[in-house]
Amino acid sequence: MPPLETATNATQAQDGPVSVDEASWLFSRSQFHREVTLPWLDRMGFFWILPYSLMTKFEGHAFVEFTHILPGALWVALIPFQLHPTWRNNHRQLHRILGYLFVATSLSISGAIFVLQYQKLTFDYHAPFDTLPPRMVDTIQIPMTWLVTFWFGGTGVHAVRLARTGDYQQHQVYMLRHVAAGLWVSTQRNIIFPLVQLVLRMFLEEVPNWLRRELFGGTANLAMLTTAAMAEFVIYRISRLRSQTKKNA
Repeated sequence: MPPLETATNATQAQDGPVSVDEASWLFSRSQFHREVTLPWLDRMGFFWILPYSLMTKFEGHAFVEFTHILPGALWVALIPFQLHPTWRNNHRQLHRILGYLFVATSLSISGAIFVLQYQKLTFDYHAPFDTLPPRMVDTIQIPMTWLVTFWFGGTGVHAVRLARTGDYQQHQVYMLRHVAAGLWVSTQRNIIFPLVQLVLRMFLEEVPNWLRRELFGGTANLAMLTTAAMAEFVIYRISRLRSQTKKNA
């Protein structure tokens, strides 16, 4: 299977659960998030490693819900329509329109990060993490988040600029980097649950709060690096495939 189709299929498998989780925040007014999503996470043992308060921190913050969470759900839902080569080639006009919407949602997501920081809605400000002394999470994870946020928005804008100038090969490269920069969130969830949790249950009956915070920040960093590395690998494979095609032509 060509590398881009492989990447698209992997993305579809990964972003589905994230879309449901992010969209469920928007139904908090109807108690969907509390009555359906959170009990399911509890049954899966999610709160053994992460505090319950971390999953309810956006409730009552309508601005964040509609500038960060809603665009996030829409962004992940649009990924397959932007990356899948067959669909893209058969629906060029719609691909172009959805592409602008895709990048617009990413800019909304990125801009809302400033609001999250200003209103102290990031995980390190929430109980039981808010009373802990500064550790690795403050020295590494927060700067990494800002770096990836700017990279996320910048790669999306640059991808659009490249498409408008007709450089579609580089447009594809930067769109892949853009998608990878946004998918670290779902990648982190896949790392911390169930992988990290399964390992910890072999050694601990209860996870101390300081370790909870370090695991959340540490797996976020690992996810950012992992998705970036995978994007570069896919880009490299596409480049090699194009070179081989030219040689055989």
